[in-house]
Amino acid sequence: MRSDQEAAASLAIMQSAIQAAQPGGITAKYFEDNGQWEADLRHRFAEMSDLLEHDPLSRIKAIEPFLRELNSRYTTRYATSQHEVACRSIVKVIEETGWWSCEAPSLHTSSREQTNSIANTVSAILRDIQVVGAKRPYSLITKFLYFCFPQTFAIYDQQAAASIWMWSLFAFHEDNDGSSLERFSIDQVSDTSGVGYGAVPEFYRSVWESSPKETQMAAVAAADRLQETLRKNASRAVVGVIDLLDKLLWHANGNPIHLGLARPL
Repeated sequence: MRSDQEAAASLAIMQSAIQAAQPGGITAKYFEDNGQWEADLRHRFAEMSDLLEHDPLSRIKAIEPFLRELNSRYTTRYATSQHEVACRSIVKVIEETGWWSCEAPSLHTSSREQTNSIANTVSAILRDIQVVGAKRPYSLITKFLYFCFPQTFAIYDQQAAASIWMWSLFAFHEDNDGSSLERFSIDQVSDTSGVGYGAVPEFYRSVWESSPKETQMAAVAAADRLQETLRKNASRAVVGVIDLLDKLLWHANGNPIHLGLARPL
């Protein structure tokens, strides 16, 4: 059961994310400025996902150009020579989940077991990459998985980690043993093994579950409006509530005012 402090902090985040997606807000402006390439990329990922479902033998070959494109677009600086290794690990682990051929769980409505499976998928891919001696591209892997499964995976990056950490300070300031604060600490969440990634979907679930029905509906409506705008250029581009939260976390970079957790003096 969530404490009153956690519920209040989580609801504040959701309300800020919805506001940021309104005309003139930072998320709406982001999609205005980046809509063309975002729409194209999301559309192509959706088409690629269909190919992966129906042609298992082409999976590694099919996903490598997309991983390379994300690496360049987001300047995650992962060595090109190691892309094939990462792709093999992605394909291997996702095949074990069965999500190439059946619908992956929705993060916001997943069971606790499914949420753990989402988190374990990230760490399993990173472990498999490390076994063969390659570097672990933690943030890049979460970005790739997000674009493949936009209703399932949330993106990890340093800005998101800083914002989730700030949320935890408000959500768990009465945590007597400090275990919750440790779980959401920047060091834990940012560990390149992915061992702390579970805190990311846990944060997203808290924000969703702490929001009353009308707020959830407002968030879905805001995401739908952004998706409709992108689909003018690409009919299969997907935008969801995960996007609203992701863009807020990235922009805020741990600033409690931008997150809606505090007011300016």
